[in-house]
Amino acid sequence: MTRYSTLMKTAALHPNRYPLSCTLCKGKHPLRLCSSFRAKTPEERLREALIGKYCVNCLAVNHRSANCSSDARCRRCNEKHHTMLHIGENTRRRPAVPQIQSWSEQISSDDALSIDASDPGTETRPLQPEPEEGELLETGAETRPFRPSQRGETETRTFRPLLQHERRGHKRRLRRRQAHNPARLETRSLQLHRASSFRAGLTNRAGIVAHSLLPTTAILPTAVVKIEAGGRLHLIRALIDACAPTSLIARDLARELQLEQTHIGGQRGCLVVLRGRHGTNTRISTHVRTMNGYMRISPTTTLDSDLAAPYTHIKLADPNFYKSSPIRLVLGADVYSRIMTQQVMPQTFGQLLAQGSIFGWVLSGTARY
Repeated sequence: MTRYSTLMKTAALHPNRYPLSCTLCKGKHPLRLCSSFRAKTPEERLREALIGKYCVNCLAVNHRSANCSSDARCRRCNEKHHTMLHIGENTRRRPAVPQIQSWSEQISSDDALSIDASDPGTETRPLQPEPEEGELLETGAETRPFRPSQRGETETRTFRPLLQHERRGHKRRLRRRQAHNPARLETRSLQLHRASSFRAGLTNRAGIVAHSLLPTTAILPTAVVKIEAGGRLHLIRALIDACAPTSLIARDLARELQLEQTHIGGQRGCLVVLRGRHGTNTRISTHVRTMNGYMRISPTTTLDSDLAAPYTHIKLADPNFYKSSPIRLVLGADVYSRIMTQQVMPQTFGQLLAQGSIFGWVLSGTARY
């Protein structure tokens, strides 16, 4: 009798040990003993574990991997995940290179019926009473297979401070880069006082990281949201700002959408009805404040499309987050808790923070290039 058969027999004799039923077959046994779960591929097992909010280290349902007290590790790579979730080299797939599509093509792929573009950040389609088509997961989003880091892939080199002629060449290249694109946010290298001895000079310069010399650009959390107005669905690019006390909209955009003007508490505004995307039919009504001439540009400059490569397996709230485009709608703290979910993508998937929302996954952070 195998170890698996012994464990299954023990689980059948003592069903009270497992008060929570298996999410796949509804049986009285843990997920690691489920025959349906064991028959799946490692990618499919990881998908089920993430959807069911299981601990990826011990496959328990009552805690997350960050709070897991088990000392057990993967028997194949010794990383902090269950052995049944290990993805070997033969099962890995290269990330698909994102196809550069126009804004209308991006929105058309989201089951759009018809689109009338009014500006680079605003598009419109007819309002349909039927629910959106498409197969959904419980969370309303797709997950990407877990890919543990393999030892031996990185190379460590001995730190060597730049020589004087190398520093002059680096400064010239940095000045040419700044003159070519002044809109980028630049970071200055740390300037240390010259030490009196060679040994002290090496010690002081050891803290300088070459990576800090690269320019950075802030990527704000943006989303393409649906607004009901005039019997149509309008696709508007919005900024999600939890620090803004109230939501606001540019007055010219409110006139384009023909939103009804209101006066509440001495403030002029309008009523906005938001709809979820990617199959989420949540409807949220809120009062937004109107402001003359409001518009922001995010990001400040168009970035490399390779930033989107780690996120091709999930539904993004703003597929063109790396393209510089105008924003005339801000969703503030008054609706933040209703549009954001508790989902957070593990940081191993990319350098940006991915948070779940009713519009899809929202990305934010800084990009170095």
